[in-house]
Amino acid sequence: MRFRPLGRSDIRVSILGLGCLHFGVLVSEIESIRLIHSSLDHGVNFIDTGPLYGNGLSEHIVGKAIRGRRDKVVLTTKVGLARRVLDDGSFGVAVEPLRPERIRESLEKSLRELGTDYIDVFQFHAFDNSTPLDESFGEMDRLVAEGKIRSIAVSNHDPTEMAAILEVVSKYGWRPLVAIEAHYNVIERMVEKELLPICQANGVSVIAYRALARGILSGKYGLNGEMPVNSRARDSWRVRRWLSPRTLAVVSDLGIFAGQCGRSVTELALAWLFAKGHVGSVLIGVRDMKQLQTCLDSCSWILDRDHEIEIDRIISAHGHTDHVNTHPEVYFET
Repeated sequence: MRFRPLGRSDIRVSILGLGCLHFGVLVSEIESIRLIHSSLDHGVNFIDTGPLYGNGLSEHIVGKAIRGRRDKVVLTTKVGLARRVLDDGSFGVAVEPLRPERIRESLEKSLRELGTDYIDVFQFHAFDNSTPLDESFGEMDRLVAEGKIRSIAVSNHDPTEMAAILEVVSKYGWRPLVAIEAHYNVIERMVEKELLPICQANGVSVIAYRALARGILSGKYGLNGEMPVNSRARDSWRVRRWLSPRTLAVVSDLGIFAGQCGRSVTELALAWLFAKGHVGSVLIGVRDMKQLQTCLDSCSWILDRDHEIEIDRIISAHGHTDHVNTHPEVYFET
């Protein structure tokens, strides 16, 4: 396993991180703990969870799994989102006010659920327009001083929001941000245009999530449009809307190229992100040991420039470059 520092901090994370969004819902507690233990055994040290994950069960499950192994884990959790029901009956999220008392309350609950007395990387899950930045980030700085958190990060922020935060943090001389968690993968690169230059200029690492584009880059969706049993596309319009014939054709050809290299399209997608020096860790959401092993196998593949050129050529050959560079359409999806 390879490791990288988060931002300019002394926190080092594995290039592959375990995302725990579905632990307790799509993955049973027993299997979730098994996946966490196996990840740790294979050198993965970065575990990503949140109060809403697993319908509120994920943090508790992670806490049980890391008991006795806390010193081997770089743990990240979040604050700032509440669950809401959409008009069509599906679930979405709403941004909570990031007032100091709410930040502290959420953190204390996470500490109890996770069975720990500190969080390595504490994130604002989304940007809050209702609370002055000096109030919310001032509280985060105090929490670092108290030893309850080791570092500060954000998630789902756009370039304007990031610039405003960095300005306030610099103005007061507070602890710098170490990372931003962002939607980023080989066929969705919008963050590269404006967000990444801001991060690189300020020493902020990217934690890439949706690295497999909601499973599209797993290769499970064929050109015939059929949806495998238990696939997320069967239940999620958010996934189905991305399954265009052109996207599927691009993924199919990326899979052929990966096969010529003796690899899978999943390994190609992850290795492409590993090759980006600004990416601190790549989060994976796996449901079973087979999926985990495929992701672990990707860590040994170091792409060279010729690989990257061929990937871009495949995307261009399908007339998909503009789409790739402008998606996802938003930085934060509610």
